[in-house]
Amino acid sequence: MGAEWAEYGQKIIEKLSEKLPQICGKGWSQQQLRHCLRTAETFPDEEILYTRCRELSWSHIRALTHIDHPLKRDFYTEMARLERWSVSQLNEGMKSMLNERTRPSPENPRKQSSGSYKCCVTKGE
Repeated sequence: MGAEWAEYGQKIIEKLSEKLPQICGKGWSQQQLRHCLRTAETFPDEEILYTRCRELSWSHIRALTHIDHPLKRDFYTEMARLERWSVSQLNEGMKSMLNERTRPSPENPRKQSSGSYKCCVTKGE
């Protein structure tokens, strides 16, 4: 049954990618529709997604959807928003595992009074 649903879903995406450009204009490839589905799965709360879309670009949102752990995703979302990271900076932060290196601990709290995390990484590190 799962294979039948997967095939059905693939056909829906194919048909949508053909029809949406006629109605809404360019930009609705099968890949783009899959990005939209992943975003909806990652951010099921419409209000949270709306807020993220107001604060970050679509490219930021797409990068964040590849983080499976919600706390890590929240960390990188806040860093990108508060530090006004470009998508390249966001990707570099994720690649360098910034979350793991700056996680506050009882012995070494790095949380500022504003509620944002202080970044302890300098360029070129």
